[in-house]
Parts: sequence; structure tokens; C-alpha cells
Amino acid sequence: MLFPGWSKPLDTERVPLSPGHVLDRATVIDTAAALIARHGLDQTTLTSIADASGVSTAAVQRCFGSKQGLYAAAIAACRAAADDVHLAAMRHPAGQTRDVEALASILDFAASHPGSAALMLTSASALATGERPPVRGTERALLQTFGIDVESPDPERLTRVVAALTSLSVLVLVTPHLEVGTPWRELILATCTDCLGHRS
Repeated sequence: MLFPGWSKPLDTERVPLSPGHVLDRATVIDTAAALIARHGLDQTTLTSIADASGVSTAAVQRCFGSKQGLYAAAIAACRAAADDVHLAAMRHPAGQTRDVEALASILDFAASHPGSAALMLTSASALATGERPPVRGTERALLQTFGIDVESPDPERLTRVVAALTSLSVLVLVTPHLEVGTPWRELILATCTDCLGHRS
């Protein structure tokens, strides 16, 4: 399945479990990503992921092999999304237009995959604050999209970007309607744009 403006298909395989029962890989991956973003990898169990996904632990193990296999699938989804956000935004020169395009691209992804979006954003915020990111490989692309030189960042810009991404990571998990044209999406986009120092 392709999203508007996204160059990579997401994992939409549906795995038959038994007659009349199917495991939707994308749903389980996104649920796992949301739990990892909220609680961390160590505190997230395969059983908690299965329970939150509405399937059995055995079904998740059969489909992904282990928690590490599921985590690898979540990482792949986050990396693909971060790359797509970066590519969409980099078509514009640095500044407000690029920032808004990046935020809008993240919201487009988050509308269908809020857990993966939150995990991707948590990774960028973690790197910026000196913590170990839960998803290696996404954080640099996202920070560079917003004009952050990861090796020697401007403190004010870094603070603004971390504030916007951290706000966005929380809001995508608690907001029910992120689709284009909804009031929530527009309010979130305006709030995060304000965090970056632009008036929306």
C-alpha cells in the first residue's frame, strides 16, 4: 500500500492464522511501535503487544519469530518513513516551507501509523538530548531535514526542533483524527510550526 507522497510500500501482508482469522502485520507492527515509544523496548513484552493488537502471543511469534523480529519490522517502517519525510521536505529550500512540509509528511504517515510515527519521532528527540535512540538510522535524517547539523547544532534551533518533534510524538498517539482537512491535524500542524518559530 502506498501513501500519497510516500515512495515506499508499507508492510501490509495479512497472514492467515486459522479459518476466518487473519493477522494484519501492519497493525501489529504499529501497535508494537506505539508501546515501545511509550514504555521502551525492555518494558514492552510480546504478550503486551499481542494483547494490544487483539491477537494471541503465539500468532505474533509465528509471524515475527520473536520480539526482536517484530522490533526489526518496526525499525524498518520507521526508517522508510524518515527517508520519505526527508525526501519530501528536501525539495524545498531551508526555512518555513521545508519545515511545514516535513511536519505535514509526518502527520500524513501518522494518520495511518501513529505508533510508528511516535517511535520515529522519539528517536530524533533522544539523539538530540544525548540519549540512545530506540531506532537507529532515523534520527539523523529527521534532524537534518529540519536543518540541524548533528555534529555541532545551533542550540536554539535544536531546542525548537526537539520541542516540535516531542510534541508531535505525543500528539500522534493521543489524537484520534489526523487525516488531511480535520481540525486536529491543522491545530497540531500550527502548534508544531509555532514551536519552530514560524507563525502559522
